Amino acid sequence: MVVVSNSSPIIHLTKIGKLSLLEKLYGRVLVPEKVYLECTESVNYTEEVALITNETYIKKHIIENTKLFRLLYADIDAGESEALVLALEQKADLILLDDQEARIKARKLNLPVTGTLGVLLKAKNQGLIRSLKTEIQTLQASGFWLSQEIVDAFLSHSTSRG
Repeated sequence: MVVVSNSSPIIHLTKIGKLSLLEKLYGRVLVPEKVYLECTESVNYTEEVALITNETYIKKHIIENTKLFRLLYADIDAGESEALVLALEQKADLILLDDQEARIKARKLNLPVTGTLGVLLKAKNQGLIRSLKTEIQTLQASGFWLSQEIVDAFLSHSTSRG
C-alpha cells in the first residue's frame, strides 16, 4: 500500500504518542521534501522533531511535477501541494490530510483521503487502540481543533462498527 502524508497527521499523532500507528497500519509513509522539513525542522514542535526524525518508515521523496505544484500552491500551502503531487506521482492508495481545502483538492484529483481522525478510527477498528474517545480527547488537549459534530460523528461510526 502506498501512503503519502502531509505534516499535520504526523505531527499530531506524535504529540499524542501514537506515531507508531502509521507504521502498524501502513508499513511505510511517503512524504514530500517540504512536509519532511515541516516535520523535522520546526521550532514549534521540538519534542516531536526528535521522534519523527528517528522513524525509518517515513520516507522523504522529491516531487517531479513542479508545474502542478505551482498550480496547487496558489490555493493551499506548500506542504499540502507537494503531498498531493507526490500522491499522484506515486499512484498512492491513500493520502493523509487534515486541512479541509487540501482534502477537497485531493478528492477532485480522485485521491482517497483520510486524516488524523481516520487513522485513529482505523487503529481502533484493528484493535491497536482501546478507546477512540480517549485518543480524540488527548488529541484535542494537544491543540488539535475539532468541532463537536465531527467528534460525535467519529464516535458514533466507531461504536456502530463494534
